[in-house]
Amino acid sequence: MSKLFQKEKKGQLGLGQLPNIAITLVVVGIVFAIGLQIVSDTGDDMTANSAEQNATEETVEGMAKVTGKLPLIGTVVAAVVVLGLVIGGLAFRNR
Repeated sequence: MSKLFQKEKKGQLGLGQLPNIAITLVVVGIVFAIGLQIVSDTGDDMTANSAEQNATEETVEGMAKVTGKLPLIGTVVAAVVVLGLVIGGLAFRNR
């Protein structure tokens, strides 16, 4: 079990890196939330139905779509780590 938490070679993911990945996803979510708030507030201060306001509204919609995908991204990263450990364990268990 201690092999699971050893330092991985460059470019490999392991269980030891999952906390770092989780913190990164949380920070990205927070940054997007703050960015959405700033862009939304900026759009509210613009003339109604102007090109600028429409652009900010589209920006808010686009950023909201990205933040909605963060749980999926986290799930995929966790699945990649687990699959890598399982496949690596099966392929190299005799070494």
